[in-house]
Amino acid sequence: MESVYFKDDFLLYTHKGNIEKITYGDIVSIECDKPYVKFCLANAKSFSIQQSLFVVGNYLKQEFVKVNRQVIVNMRYAQKIVFEGKQCYVYLKGFRYKISVRLEKVVRAAFFRYVG
Repeated sequence: MESVYFKDDFLLYTHKGNIEKITYGDIVSIECDKPYVKFCLANAKSFSIQQSLFVVGNYLKQEFVKVNRQVIVNMRYAQKIVFEGKQCYVYLKGFRYKISVRLEKVVRAAFFRYVG
């Protein structure tokens, strides 16, 4: 079973018996697929752990913003926010996530704060 250990500037995770270190800046997004959360990394790798998105979210830095009930993104990777029909999406390095209506203002504010 994979697990993760949150530190101040990085996290350690176990994967297939190995222990790897990544910085928070390496994380592009975190997706919930109960009972697991999947960490999507900038190097196109990913890993999953059995944990709730709520618990993981409590350890993350301010640049990580929840965009809907199942996804937290690192706004430093956000490239654009786009309205498509009646839906709003945030585009990140290789990813597109729907922004929930109730979180739209928070995500837009974080976009201006962390992008650029």
